[in-house]
Amino acid sequence: MRLAHLSRPALAGFPSPAADLPTDELDLNTLLCPDRMATFFLRARGDALADSGILDGDLLILNKGLTPQHGDLVVYWEDSGFVVRKLARVNGQWWLGHRDAQRRWREQAPPAHFDALLWGVIVGVARQLHRPSAAGHAH
Repeated sequence: MRLAHLSRPALAGFPSPAADLPTDELDLNTLLCPDRMATFFLRARGDALADSGILDGDLLILNKGLTPQHGDLVVYWEDSGFVVRKLARVNGQWWLGHRDAQRRWREQAPPAHFDALLWGVIVGVARQLHRPSAAGHAH
C-alpha cells in the first residue's frame, strides 16, 4: 500500500501551508513488513508495557525472522496465550520485564526452551486514534 508522505515533520507551532503538499510516497508494507513471510499481527491486551509505547488494543507488528536483542519487545507463548515483554540482558543473563497490576516493574528469567516459544520481535505498533461515527461523518 503506497500512501502520500509529507516530507516535513509535524511541528507544534504554525507550519507553512506549503507543507501540506505530498512530496513523496511511503509504502507501509516496505516500512513495516519488509519480510512478509515472517511478519505477523497481534492485538495487545493490557497496559503492562504502556511505558514502552504499547497500549491496550494496539495492533502489534512482529517479525518472526529477527534475532531478539537487549531492549527489544518480544512476543512468546506462555501456558495458553501470547505474552509481550521487554527483553533485557543484565550481566550475561536474559530477563523479561513488564509492569504488574500495582505498576511496579517486574523481571523474570525466560521460561525453559524460550527460543522455541518465541514468536517474534515487535517492529511496529498501529493505533487508531479517531474512529468515524456510525453515520460516517464527524460531529
